[in-house]
Amino acid sequence: MQETFTLVGTLVTPLLFPIIAVVVALVQIKKKSFDSLKDRLNAWLRSWFMFAVGFGALWIALAFVIAPKYFAGNIGFTPSPFQFEVAMANLGFAVVGFCCVRITDRAREVGMIGYLIFLFGAAVGHIIQFFVAHNDNPANIGTIVLVDIGVPVVALLLLRARRRLEPSVNQTDLVASR
Repeated sequence: MQETFTLVGTLVTPLLFPIIAVVVALVQIKKKSFDSLKDRLNAWLRSWFMFAVGFGALWIALAFVIAPKYFAGNIGFTPSPFQFEVAMANLGFAVVGFCCVRITDRAREVGMIGYLIFLFGAAVGHIIQFFVAHNDNPANIGTIVLVDIGVPVVALLLLRARRRLEPSVNQTDLVASR
């Protein structure tokens, strides 16, 4: 029973914050009755950056700081001082995610490109560990790989869709207008 609970938690936990982002965006759109595509996209962007990026990265940062042995073992790694560095990188991207709720699309894109590089690197690392070290632990090669690839890609796709709505908007300001 404990193994089943751990397996489900390992597979579901990475999806938790993206799912919350989707639910919050849908509730906001329904509650506020946004009529324009721009307003709906803004609701999606704010929700995605707050929850999928911000709280998702914060969760990983806290997990590796609070319980490094547990999370290393769950992934199939031995504990390492590098876990603290990964935690701090995630903390930095959590701050980026929270800031992306209120900054311009251009600044959001820059933040998400950095996050995409970091998470794509993590996904590649998980895949390499699967093939080279035969690490088939669900926390190494399960839903976390989908989240590592999907969260920044969805953010960039949402930004691209929003940019298409306003191609002539000046993107040089650092603070978004309401």
